[in-house]
Amino acid sequence: MSNYICKLDEHVERIHVRYRNRYGIALAGDLYVPKGLDQGQKRPALVVGAPYGGVKEQGPSVYANELTRRGFVALTFDPCYMGESGGEPRHVSSPDLFSENISAGVDYLGLLPYVDREKIAALGICGSGGFALSAAAVDTRIKAVITASMFDMSVAARMGQTPEQIQEKKERLSLKRWKDAESGEPEYLPSFPEEAVTEIPDEIQGLNREFFWFYATERGHHPNARGGFTSTSDLSFLNYALNDHIAEISPRPILFLVGEQAESRFFSDMAFEKAAEPKQMIVVPDCNHVDLYDDTSKIPFDEIERFLGDNLGEGGVMNKRIHIVLALLLLFTVPACAAIPEEESVVPQQSIAIEETESQAMTESSAEDADSTEQEETAMRISVKSEQYEIIYELNGSRAAGELYAQLPLTTEVEPFSNNEMTFYPERLDVADAPLSDGEPGSLSYYEPWGDVVMFYAPCPPNNSLYELGKAVSGAEHIEKLSGTITVSAVE
Repeated sequence: MSNYICKLDEHVERIHVRYRNRYGIALAGDLYVPKGLDQGQKRPALVVGAPYGGVKEQGPSVYANELTRRGFVALTFDPCYMGESGGEPRHVSSPDLFSENISAGVDYLGLLPYVDREKIAALGICGSGGFALSAAAVDTRIKAVITASMFDMSVAARMGQTPEQIQEKKERLSLKRWKDAESGEPEYLPSFPEEAVTEIPDEIQGLNREFFWFYATERGHHPNARGGFTSTSDLSFLNYALNDHIAEISPRPILFLVGEQAESRFFSDMAFEKAAEPKQMIVVPDCNHVDLYDDTSKIPFDEIERFLGDNLGEGGVMNKRIHIVLALLLLFTVPACAAIPEEESVVPQQSIAIEETESQAMTESSAEDADSTEQEETAMRISVKSEQYEIIYELNGSRAAGELYAQLPLTTEVEPFSNNEMTFYPERLDVADAPLSDGEPGSLSYYEPWGDVVMFYAPCPPNNSLYELGKAVSGAEHIEKLSGTITVSAVE
């Protein structure tokens, strides 16, 4: 109950509390209430979940502090088996238990005399975003959901692995259980040091570098959050899909917050596509994954407050409709004045890009029409060739496809990802006029957050960051067989 990463606002009171989840495990929480609270007045409230491996003193304290300053009641907590919460052995994780922790917070808030049971929301940061959605899919008491830099840990457990690699992982972790049973405790390998450091090792790159920057330095270090869980915890996530039923949250609303530069953005894109209306996505410019943990200059608190007010406050449905109409008007007027991608608009107040599904069908249709016209004028074909196999693609007329064509010939390594695609990395492509990809087998696509070209051999769910470059016209059956070094060249 120390080492908070943000200073408590002078108008906010923080009270340490304990309560139990439905499995009887004691959870340690912090209750944030406005100072001078009138306990006779019912208020809206929210449960705030930490990133996967994080604790209440980190990102949740930032959100709870600010939202309580704005009039809400907020509850943060240490997940079971972590921090000051109960549960043995330590550092065990489970998709069911961690989703249950969100609902246990709703239990606690709903017993407070000054909380309106009909106005309780869930806000999940990183991994807790997935847990909050999972909890809301079955717990109808959760009236609205907000995710920030969402991670779906059940998707992450299988991501980038072939069926053979997943089977090998199951075998390795299953045998690990014998060793854990023999030793009397499960293996736990922390990712971050006991004490904060000042330098990040050069070999740590990409998203792992962001995690290290937050968890291992003074920025967000906490002795109760050294990263990772017991090795065999992954078995549960391999066997349990967190968000298969996300569409059942409807008609309750979901707000997705994601950084423009976040390498994890595809998790939010995938969940956004699967979720039913009402839903909204805010893309924060010049923002990476961990910036939405603690950077109050980037976390869109005004939009969060408006979302909660619209959907938990009186007249919420009407206010929601008004804001959707305004957002749609902005979507159709801003592109005429500035070079802004059509599926996102910008809110001047905080320079936040808002994606609304009502406009996506029209923007996708426009992009497809333009693409069809340009393809009639010129057809660019490329060859992707390994030692044994060759696939021929016909590119569309987008700028991104033209830029890829201009980089050829290209010799690079092909990499398998998930169980439906092969990828390689060109120089960055401009997707301003590129149509969204349908993710169908044989499609050649570009995943903008990571900058990789994707060759699909099995279907992929729609994704707002996945753009189509072309289609295979021959050899599509060989995509899955590619390996090692490939040559990408123009077909005359």
